[in-house]
Amino acid sequence: MRFLARRSTAILTFAVGIVAVWYFQQPIAPSSRFLVQLPPAPVPLTPEQIAALPNFCGNFVVSIETNGSLKMNEAVDVGSVEDPSKLIVQLREMFQERMRNRAYAEGITERPDFAKLSEEERTAKVQVTIRAPRSVAYADVMRVIDAAKGGGASPIFLQVDDLPQ
Repeated sequence: MRFLARRSTAILTFAVGIVAVWYFQQPIAPSSRFLVQLPPAPVPLTPEQIAALPNFCGNFVVSIETNGSLKMNEAVDVGSVEDPSKLIVQLREMFQERMRNRAYAEGITERPDFAKLSEEERTAKVQVTIRAPRSVAYADVMRVIDAAKGGGASPIFLQVDDLPQ
């Protein structure tokens, strides 16, 4: 009886071994594989490299001079407080140029709904800062803000520190 029990155990062990060898030698089905591909590590850019990118654009500063003229980024003449139409046209052109250059907001291309977004929604917002001397009338500053809004500026900031008198 004892011999029969040992023989049965041996046969059962042998059968389990055969099944285990057969099972582990089977190729893994492609559907059960999981492949991960990591993006390369980001390389920090120098300020010169950032400035050379087509998407790069700094902030816009519209200055109201004491004589009522308007300047963008301290160099470009964009009309006057009384006639800010040149400012409106300049801002619209700059924002259109950004859309044509595809100056997208950071990380927007990874969004799942990226294809559904319009070019305007994809384009990164650029702040427009309005600065004026303290002697300029409040109504004139409001005219310039309205003109900037008409040009498509969003968001708009007012500089309140370090202003000329």
